[in-house]
Amino acid sequence: MNLRILKKLSKRALPLAEKAGILRGQDQFAAEKGECLVTLRKPERKSMNRMRALHPSGLANRYIPGRSGEFCIALHNSPAAMKGTPMVGAMVGYYEPEWEEETVWDLLCAWMYCSTTDWRADPPELECRRPRNPAQILAKARELIQEGSSDER
Repeated sequence: MNLRILKKLSKRALPLAEKAGILRGQDQFAAEKGECLVTLRKPERKSMNRMRALHPSGLANRYIPGRSGEFCIALHNSPAAMKGTPMVGAMVGYYEPEWEEETVWDLLCAWMYCSTTDWRADPPELECRRPRNPAQILAKARELIQEGSSDER
């Protein structure tokens, strides 16, 4: 997933997160350029930063050989979220509290997986089939919100 898609998914997840009530107690803000760090589980190779290196030193995520054979190309992740990506953050910890932030998409995915996991089983297992793509994750989140609102009545 690249940062542009992460921004779009976070914008789609924002109304669902508000309906689910998982934004309580957290500050909601839009990411500034280069300020908010995110972790991409599987970054696309085309969106990684490239830099020449004489030899692989272990500092980059990946290395590819150069065309001339003299150098190799070091590929680095860009850990900063795009400007305008919806983010949530809060102070976490007791003795030494620290600021932790994440995208709304990651927050919604974590809430959805925790809501559909049977924690009494050993090992814990999902109660339903695991959603494979963003459309299925959003549909499952809508379904969980509907179930939660019907339970309150």
